[in-house]
Amino acid sequence: MKKTMLVLCLAALASTSYGQSEKYKAPAHYPVWEAQNLFSTFEKGAYLNLLRVIDEINRQHGVSSNYLERGSDWFLKSADKVDLVPVAQFVGSGDNEFSEMLPAGSLQKARSTSERVWSREEIEKKKEKCEGFDSFSYTREGNQKRFYFGNGNTVKDVIVENGKKYEERKKSEEEKKNIQYQVEGIYQRYVNGKINQLEMTVDDFNKNIKDKPRKEILEYLKKQIENKLGQSGKIEIKDGQLITKDKEGKEWRVLWSLEPVSELQTSYGIPKKIEYKDTIFTNIFIYEPLGENKGKKNSAGKTFYTKDGSIIVEDKLNYDKDIIKVKKEAKVPEGERAEFEKAYEAYKKEIKEKEQEYAECVKKKEEAKQQRDRIQKILTDFRTEYEGKTEEEKKTYLEKHKGQEELIRQCEECCKIYKEMDEKVDELYMEMEETIPKKHGLYCGWGAKKEEDCSKWMEYVVKNSDITVEYTGKNIEFRGQGRIEGTVDLGEGHNVLTIQEQYTGKYGTNIILGPEAKLKNIAVVEVGGEIGDSSHASLSGRTSLSLDIDPSVKNEKGNLIQHALKDSDKKIVFRPAGQLNSESRNDFSLELMTSRIAEDSTIDAGRPLHYQAKDKYDPAKTVDMHINLISDSIAHTLEEEGKKKEGVTSDEENTLLKVHVKEKLKN
Repeated sequence: MKKTMLVLCLAALASTSYGQSEKYKAPAHYPVWEAQNLFSTFEKGAYLNLLRVIDEINRQHGVSSNYLERGSDWFLKSADKVDLVPVAQFVGSGDNEFSEMLPAGSLQKARSTSERVWSREEIEKKKEKCEGFDSFSYTREGNQKRFYFGNGNTVKDVIVENGKKYEERKKSEEEKKNIQYQVEGIYQRYVNGKINQLEMTVDDFNKNIKDKPRKEILEYLKKQIENKLGQSGKIEIKDGQLITKDKEGKEWRVLWSLEPVSELQTSYGIPKKIEYKDTIFTNIFIYEPLGENKGKKNSAGKTFYTKDGSIIVEDKLNYDKDIIKVKKEAKVPEGERAEFEKAYEAYKKEIKEKEQEYAECVKKKEEAKQQRDRIQKILTDFRTEYEGKTEEEKKTYLEKHKGQEELIRQCEECCKIYKEMDEKVDELYMEMEETIPKKHGLYCGWGAKKEEDCSKWMEYVVKNSDITVEYTGKNIEFRGQGRIEGTVDLGEGHNVLTIQEQYTGKYGTNIILGPEAKLKNIAVVEVGGEIGDSSHASLSGRTSLSLDIDPSVKNEKGNLIQHALKDSDKKIVFRPAGQLNSESRNDFSLELMTSRIAEDSTIDAGRPLHYQAKDKYDPAKTVDMHINLISDSIAHTLEEEGKKKEGVTSDEENTLLKVHVKEKLKN
């Protein structure tokens, strides 16, 4: 990092005065205070908190810089120039919660519609192996962390890990003298949301602050802060500053500013009066080491930045709790166990066979639908003028579309297959939900009674709908324009990474993963363009996530392989941010930087781009997913190789992509 540039940028960005502009409105006696001056966005708050801490770290090392006393206008103009990536960590709307419920499915629970049943023993096996949960209803709990890349910052690794690993890594980096900054606390604005934290009157200000020597001002403020904010015994006066100390003895300035202001007081009546109340706008920030305030259960972790560009964040969440919640069930009487196990094993065998058949039919149905929809983009009147019509009407349609007979035949065949598979899917669903369970005495659906043979074992099994998986994890967001060269590892838990343009920042969001980057310990990556409409381009461009590629690295087959998907976890599900329904699950694109390729080539995608995953809204359903890669260059075309593009499973070979470099661009 360029130290000179960093200091200049920090000075500009951090110069934050807490006073008001010179706005006077009679009969106001002082500048008129405006409510928005108490509040800031998470983004701005993250930047300013980082700068407060770094300002103090610099002071502790002999660098004097009162950056935060110079005015706030530079934030909007220069935040994008800061050579650092701030991390905002938060839980819900307050700081007294350790974790919060995170979105799952459409709300806070993804509900499985499957009525399949499970034995107690099988559920216990799933718990022991910590796998096989994906068809159950689930909730998510945890916290949120946002990384603000600004305008063009590059980082090496982004690592989120538990406290033990964090401390071990920090010790290792300290030994290598590779730590740039440690952010292990925050500057907390006490009594946040209150204009006058110390309840100081204008008379108090004139008597004890105005035109007084700094020493007297500090002594007065020390007493007031200790009395009003409960900081008694923790504040000292040293070298003309108010100081607090952490448990390691490090000194941190109390950041403060005071200003008489006039606060608008509106009375409702006829006529409406506009009056002003004179008060003191106080802004007092006191450094609070993370975890030292026992009254707060905040799960925000410590962070350190390395000199070679990595960001390491401590994960304080607890992952030891029982992940599956199951309603109570009775134990099978010993004398009936053999009969029950025989019935259950036969049920499992039949269900497995039907599930395979069901998945194949769903696949064929989806393939037919996709092919039909592609053709009907050409034959836009097929559905209204041909499908379901008489032979005479079809003949007229064929005459109208001379030369497109084969296309019409293909569309008709796709419609036929789609209808057949749709009916077959419904039939198989009924077999799995009702016919097979009744056959083996395991029916637990509507109207089930244990006295009847079809439900004789119902009290000894658990319905799928009575099982809830309670995941713990993190929602991580990357915002701004930036590049990651190394590993993004989000650590333990069910983690979701979102890379999408938000309402913050003037450059949108586009994160580039370098050729050797990799994604680890991530369940879902959500990408998109403009918030509220992730399928369209915006400030972020066509995509919010781009993959760089090294054209010099090939495998034994001569295929290009060096890009971020090569060494990333193969089971990561990619989907659009803000997905509204199952049908829109593939409405997104990732950009592949083919502009770096000088000749026609084949790229190994590193994983199947067509794969299957559980539906976001109904985990009982398995759906076809597709990662659509597009070229960043109009001089290059990018196409998936081979005919079999839809309906493949995650166990198949990596997708190959053909890159063609155009000889010339046509006007």
